[in-house]
Amino acid sequence: MALLTAQQLNINKKPLAITVITVAAMRARLTVSEREAIRNTTDIFVRDIWDDLNSRLYVDLNDDLVVQGIAYITNYLTTIPDVLNNNVMTVIDLAARSAALLTDGTQFEKYNGVL
Repeated sequence: MALLTAQQLNINKKPLAITVITVAAMRARLTVSEREAIRNTTDIFVRDIWDDLNSRLYVDLNDDLVVQGIAYITNYLTTIPDVLNNNVMTVIDLAARSAALLTDGTQFEKYNGVL
């Protein structure tokens, strides 16, 4: 009976999804137009959500509050004209944009601090 090597044992092992990213990584996911619209908003809920995200040590992409906050912000951005092109809204496809913002992180975006 032959013993399996460590490499053979890990052949089907998938890397774990990165669901905790840095705050800077989350900000970098937003376009210039999205950040500008958020900075200039009078919507108190958008401001509160944005302040909350920026005051965190990290962003957990599976946290219900983060998911709901991103959904609210992207929904709001569907009502705001793009600062670079007033003929279109800042966010056009709500579901696709929310999904893109909440997609698993990359190794570069990964938060490596204490959770």
